[in-house]
Order: sequence, then C-alpha cells, then structure tokens
Amino acid sequence: MNIVIVGFGIAGKYYFNILKKNKDIKKIFIIDEKKILFNERYEQIHFKKIQKKNIKIDNAIISTPSGNHYEAAKFFLKRKANVLIEKPFVLKLKHAKELINLTKKNRIKCWVMFQNRYNLAISKLKKIIKKKK
Repeated sequence: MNIVIVGFGIAGKYYFNILKKNKDIKKIFIIDEKKILFNERYEQIHFKKIQKKNIKIDNAIISTPSGNHYEAAKFFLKRKANVLIEKPFVLKLKHAKELINLTKKNRIKCWVMFQNRYNLAISKLKKIIKKKK
C-alpha cells in the first residue's frame, strides 16, 4: 500500500509518525514545498511526478491550508485513491458536491477529520452541555 501526505506541517507530521510504524505500508510519499530528507521507505515527491510516472497511490491525506484541499483531493480522487481531508472539507459547496460525485463514480472513500472532537476542552464542554440539556 502506498500513501501520500500532502502538507507536512503539524497535522502532516502527526499522520506520518503514526503511519511509519505500520509495516503494511510499502511507501509513504510526502508533498510539501519545504525540502525534507527521508530514507528509501519515505520519499518527497511532486504531483507531476506521481502523474508522469503513474505511481499508484492507495490513500491520500490532505493536511494543507484549507484553500488547497479541493485541488489536492480532486487530484487523488480522480486517480481512485481514498482521501482523508483535515477540516474543513472544502471552502465551496460546488467543490464538495464535485468531490462527493467523484467518490461515488470511482467507488472510493473521502473522509473529513474533525480531530478536535476528542480535545479535552471539547470533551468537557460536551459533558456540560449534555448535563444542562
């Protein structure tokens, strides 16, 4: 299984540290503007190289600034990769509809990560709200 992480900021590094422990992953590709050094199991790559070399990507994680989510997700959904997008999903409703249609057409998955659901402050707030119904 090949995975790509688009954006290597805080969230991208978090996913990378989880994924690099999984022995079922053949290769982790990183797409980021900054130069990053890795060994042979991890490789920094550009969208064009994935397309040109026809590299099979099974799963993509989009952890770029919000305005870039749509284009990156669309790129991988068109190539039949499952996609996980950091919140927000996209910034325009028409883009959301297009990505949803791509998932249906290609029979793949596209998820949105709302990681703050499990944040300690959010959990406590949820309990307070629930108690005061």
